[in-house]
Amino acid sequence: MIFSRHRGTPGALYRKGGARMPKGAFWKRLMRHSYYQKLVMSHLLVLFLTISIMAGFNYAFSRDQQSQRMLEMLGYSGQQTAASIEARFSQMQNVSEMVRYTLQQTLRESLDKAPRPQTDADAISTIKTLRDSFRFTDISAWLPSNFFSSGEGITFFDINQPKGRPTRQEVLNAPFNKLCWMTLSDYAYPFMRFSSKQRFNLVTCFMRVSMLSASGSFCFFIDIDEREVAALLDKSEATPIVQYIVSAQGEILVHPDSTRLGQALSPELMEALKGSDGKYPIWFEKTAYLSYPLTKTDWRLLVSVPESYLASISLTSANGLLIAVAIAAVVAVLVSLLISRQLMRKLVTMSGVIRSIEPTFRPDGESFTMITAKMPVPPPGAPPDVLDELALVFNKLVDRLNDSMQDALNSSLAQEKLRYQLLRAKINPHFLYNMLDSIKICNTLGREDDANLMLSKLAAFYRLILRKNDLDIITIGEELDIVRLYLEMEAISHEHAFSFTLRTDPGVELFSIPRFVLQPLVENCVIHGLPGDAKHMTIAISLHYEGDAIRIEIQDDGLGMDEVMMAKLMRVVHGEEGSQQTRSSTAFYGLINVSARLKPYVMDPAEPIYYTSRAGYGTSVMVDLKQILSDEPEEAEPQRR
Repeated sequence: MIFSRHRGTPGALYRKGGARMPKGAFWKRLMRHSYYQKLVMSHLLVLFLTISIMAGFNYAFSRDQQSQRMLEMLGYSGQQTAASIEARFSQMQNVSEMVRYTLQQTLRESLDKAPRPQTDADAISTIKTLRDSFRFTDISAWLPSNFFSSGEGITFFDINQPKGRPTRQEVLNAPFNKLCWMTLSDYAYPFMRFSSKQRFNLVTCFMRVSMLSASGSFCFFIDIDEREVAALLDKSEATPIVQYIVSAQGEILVHPDSTRLGQALSPELMEALKGSDGKYPIWFEKTAYLSYPLTKTDWRLLVSVPESYLASISLTSANGLLIAVAIAAVVAVLVSLLISRQLMRKLVTMSGVIRSIEPTFRPDGESFTMITAKMPVPPPGAPPDVLDELALVFNKLVDRLNDSMQDALNSSLAQEKLRYQLLRAKINPHFLYNMLDSIKICNTLGREDDANLMLSKLAAFYRLILRKNDLDIITIGEELDIVRLYLEMEAISHEHAFSFTLRTDPGVELFSIPRFVLQPLVENCVIHGLPGDAKHMTIAISLHYEGDAIRIEIQDDGLGMDEVMMAKLMRVVHGEEGSQQTRSSTAFYGLINVSARLKPYVMDPAEPIYYTSRAGYGTSVMVDLKQILSDEPEEAEPQRR
């Protein structure tokens, strides 16, 4: 890209193909491409970014994971190797007990009786059988000089003449009856069947046994070739992974490379390995060590893995992953092109249908033109994709629009009818008549005080419900005043056959509520819940905060409802009852009216009123109102108790 000056503005134009083009022209030209081209390019861009991010993340993740898997595999292999070595050492330990018993019996008979060559020969035969059966390199015993066969020179030796054993003082200083372990490098057997030039590296265990007498003690050795243990270490020549055995002091006892025998590890490394059981690697000087204690001894099996080798393994695996990601990217691009082409076919068809709707959607006064255009839908049984679902939703929307425009012709009449019904619900003449009859009865029965009290409360009641009669929303405090007066009048009318309690959280009275919705709910408790016998009923009204809602609970311990009646009530309240006659009946109209007016103000419009009831135990009503704070200042109320 070569920039040039244009009228003193550096970089105002750029050259492409020999022609000058203003800055930003490339992007503008790109946006003028067809929708199909933009769809394809957006898909490719998203694919490129997604694959790049995933490839980078997986590259870094796979390297760590591969290293972790390699260490886990080595850990499992080390456990198997340690178990194999432990098994071989257990054989040596078990055989040592048999050898000790055989020698003790033989020497005890020699103490008690005259020397018996046959007894010693039997003991030698037993030891040789154990040696050959368990494939030991050799088993030898070192006996006190006063025993008959101590100088036999093949299996039995004089303990005071070690003949090639360089460990006489170590053996003599060993504790009694304890199996001790050691290695011998470049050792020459003092046996006639071997030439003096034959040398061995041995892994051996020995035990010093007390005779419990004046005769002193004896010891025996069980030897295996160090090469046998080294073969168990399973060293692969193609990798720098090494398994070897070290002593508690860090001396290399067994190693696939015999030249490393006798070398010592650093004290810092041995300190780091202390307490390790091979479950987790120990990193030291860019090398991972897996350490497994050999319980029969104080030795350890070590597995060492250089960090550079783990990195090379991880890099190889990550490169393979990148190749797989690249192949997947090519396949994704091809699939994206095919899908984009298929999507464009459906979009072009849908665009034509939408354009055909525009001239038909023209209301003409109180009439309208039916919309007949429909989107193509997949055949029955075919799985729809997103665009097919969009077509189905569009067709349903067209049907609903046609129905809505038809229903809109009658909406004004329906609204006027609803307003009339609401007004009828607010002032029920039957309630007024019943109250006046109750006042008359009280006067007849000589209950003038009750009659006067009911008259005053009735006047206050109608002052409250007629005040702000043009408002559909009032405060909860105003609605509670109406409910309180209503219950007080009903309690007097029914000769106090029920009582009520009213509890509210502080500040609840200041929130808004649709006018005249609580009184019908409370009225149902009195009308349908009051027992016919002498049982006293209690009505508990509670308004409290419940999260983001104001929960209204009305509970009574009256007659209650059975399951059939309860189910019918809930279907009607939720608008699920099909019979228009049932929905308009006096038995359910009040609740239907309240439920319809509460829906915009409750937390769950699908269930504005929640009922629970049980025959003989009472009924509970719950409403969760939204917290809508009233902005209307409350007027002075005529009566509040």
